[in-house]
Amino acid sequence: MATTQRRRSVHFFTGYSGGVAGTLRRDGNTVFPEDDSRYLKSQAAAVLASVGGYSRGEAGEIRFGGDLLEVGRAEAEARGDYRPARGAAKYTFGNWAENQLPAVTTVKSTVEKAVIRNGGRTVEFASVSFTMSGVTRSDGEDRPVITVQAAIDGMRIDNQLLTVRIAAREFLNTGSLDDLRVKLQDAKFARFAKHLIAPNGLTTHREVPKRLPKTEPIYCTVVDSIKWEKPNDAPKDVTFPDRHRIVIPGWGKLILGELLVSANTKKISMVRAELGSPWGGELEMVFGGENGGGWPP
Repeated sequence: MATTQRRRSVHFFTGYSGGVAGTLRRDGNTVFPEDDSRYLKSQAAAVLASVGGYSRGEAGEIRFGGDLLEVGRAEAEARGDYRPARGAAKYTFGNWAENQLPAVTTVKSTVEKAVIRNGGRTVEFASVSFTMSGVTRSDGEDRPVITVQAAIDGMRIDNQLLTVRIAAREFLNTGSLDDLRVKLQDAKFARFAKHLIAPNGLTTHREVPKRLPKTEPIYCTVVDSIKWEKPNDAPKDVTFPDRHRIVIPGWGKLILGELLVSANTKKISMVRAELGSPWGGELEMVFGGENGGGWPP
């Protein structure tokens, strides 16, 4: 009796993470020239090769735009390999088709002691971090399961402390886009639909939406709430349009914990600043993404 020959497949590891990066558009009313001086190149960047492996980046005492941005320390990692290692060693004998092992990818990033000053106002973070881990079968016959951990600690605006609460693990550990769509139909999980970001206005839902977005990917936030530690002492002009955004007059806007979920990938940005005046531009801290893909698809 003839035996069925398993096909050979090729897995492409994809994973990246970074500490901090930025682009300035103007200083007051002066538009920046079209050169590299307006960029803060990605600091503490880590990028995987398609064969996986390990990448690490770290940086300290980062300064940008005079006193606009200061970061005490940033680091990022990206890892990718087949598991278990003993099984992966069999690939070296050329029998790839007989050893279709799970491909495991992990990316992470941390920034500590970050300060952003603009318009006479200050935003500070003691630490911001995330870890994202994904598992994909190397033969590509299922969707990757990608889970997330995240934290924002010691956040202050004008020296007033805030607490940033991250979404429950039940939401963060939803593996793929298909899983998320199915779970959001469950009444026990439906409350997490308020983490989805609506296309109109890019705001989170106040109530559970009656219809889920049919688009792909889904844009959401890992932030559950942002609250002042001492509301009576907090700046009265700072507002929170929804669960993940902050408007600071004379400084700009903060967007926290953005997560983009598509069929085979997740991308995260823990802190993104849209600067107002006098500096105009964007800053980003603690970001990354990963997927698992192969051929044949």
